[in-house]
Amino acid sequence: KISRFDQSSFAIVRLCAQITKIIYPSYNQWLIPELYFEGTLADWASIQFENDDNMPIAEKLYIDGKLVQGDLIIPDGVSSISEKAFFGMTEITSLTIPQSVKSIGYGAFGGCSGIQNIYFNAENCAAEYCFGGGSVGIYGQVVIGSRVKSLCDNLFMGITVTSVSFEQGSVCESIGAYNFYGAVFETLSLPENLNEIGAYAFSDCMNLTDIVVPEGVTMIGERAFFSCGSLRSVYIPATAQVGTDILYACYSLQTVQIPADVLEQNSFYDEGVTELRI
Repeated sequence: KISRFDQSSFAIVRLCAQITKIIYPSYNQWLIPELYFEGTLADWASIQFENDDNMPIAEKLYIDGKLVQGDLIIPDGVSSISEKAFFGMTEITSLTIPQSVKSIGYGAFGGCSGIQNIYFNAENCAAEYCFGGGSVGIYGQVVIGSRVKSLCDNLFMGITVTSVSFEQGSVCESIGAYNFYGAVFETLSLPENLNEIGAYAFSDCMNLTDIVVPEGVTMIGERAFFSCGSLRSVYIPATAQVGTDILYACYSLQTVQIPADVLEQNSFYDEGVTELRI
């Protein structure tokens, strides 16, 4: 079934649980004041949305009689969340993604500027740019659950991450490219199971002061810590294969322990390093 929203004077719109697709045209700047969806949260997450203008569908969204606000907990058992399913829902303040979720569409939570806390526990989830597309940024704390095995590329792009932590017993093995680009946290503790850090994964983290890469890491992508202007101390295990310029433009560096072949790749120069261990 297809429901198409165009310019209208409706104050309240009600949708039945059987709706599978919603189209709102690119020229439409009108928001439904109150939208009531009779299905469950899982039903809403599975609807296909077509919205080219990055506009929220409603000022207030009610699912199964409850206003979508505050803590949004995706039910365990939901396997996918559609593109732009909760786009622009600014009254959401915290988000929980369970282990069962395997895919999240582009901009599913884009523009949700009220989000302050994210608990992400999806085991292996394809979710590139799921926080993208919004004109208003998200500033939030991120907790990576113990069931997460990998963080796909660009998962947290669109968020200025204020802190990130991994639950005790984390089994996370890889952090994809650009995940924490531009984050503002000062400290970072990586899980012991980690073996891969993607390109630009922590680039432009201007407040980060120290980084210890776990011994199990075997691959670090190019410019993984590029332009971390406050970074003073770095430890990288000798077994890691390292991309080019991983520490380029880290002008506060003082103490660095790195594999010998990193020097050959010109990964940093013109920084104020006072102690170098190979």
